[in-house]
Formats: sequence, C-alpha cells, structure tokens
Amino acid sequence: MRMPDGGRPALFAEDVEVGAPVSVAYEQWMTYRGFTSLLKGMEESDTIEDVPERRILWKSTDRKGSSTGAVTFHPLADDLTKILVVIEYFPRGPFTRLANSIRPRGRRLHQDLVEFRRFITLESEANGFPRTRNPRRRSKRRKAQA
Repeated sequence: MRMPDGGRPALFAEDVEVGAPVSVAYEQWMTYRGFTSLLKGMEESDTIEDVPERRILWKSTDRKGSSTGAVTFHPLADDLTKILVVIEYFPRGPFTRLANSIRPRGRRLHQDLVEFRRFITLESEANGFPRTRNPRRRSKRRKAQA
C-alpha cells in the first residue's frame, strides 16, 4: 500500500515468547504501561477489534504520522505464549520519513517486547501466579541436549 504522497509505509514485526499461559499474557498486556514505541506520544488510539486472549487490532495517530497495528497471542504450551506484534506506520512529511528510514521505531518495538517479557516474569512471581519458566533458558537446554 502506498501513501498519498507516493511513499511507502514502514512495517515492523516482532515476536517474543513469554513463560506464562495465554490468559495471563493477555491480561498483563492489557494492563502494562511500560511501552514506548506502541503508545508513547499517541494522541488518538482506537481499538478496532479485541478478541480476549487471541488478538487486538488498533489505529492511532500522532503529530508525526499514523499507524495500524495488531498483537496476537499464540499458546505454545500450558505456560508458554508467543506474542506477535505487527505495526504499519505511515509517517508524515519528508523529515519524518527520513528519520524513520533508520528504523528507530523497530528497535524500540523490539526493546518493548524484551521489557514486557521481563515484566511478566517478575509480575507473575510477585502476584502469586505459578512460577513461569524462562523460554530462552529452555531453548538453550534443548540445543545442548540435541
């Protein structure tokens, strides 16, 4: 899809595995306030669709542009969930497009998901959810056993 001025939107896609059931991952996602790239500076954000424990679709606008996004939750095991975030960003003006070409939003999105994984692990232990496993540690053990 092209923008009205002929430019192309920026597309960002990141995923993260969190050591929690889908229900906990979804609930924590809905209450987490540490995001920078997803929510920071957004003057308007409209939820288009919210299917609990499955997906959230939204549109947002700020002074630098607009975006559409989706987050989906995929159960991998009883206490392991993959979260996939896809954002299509439509920058306004040539300077914003130029700044966007170095992909700082993509790096912030990646960092947001890393921080969310850390948050959900610590929060689940603090609130008495069953101790969740670290998906990275699990995958390293599997590689070593293979």
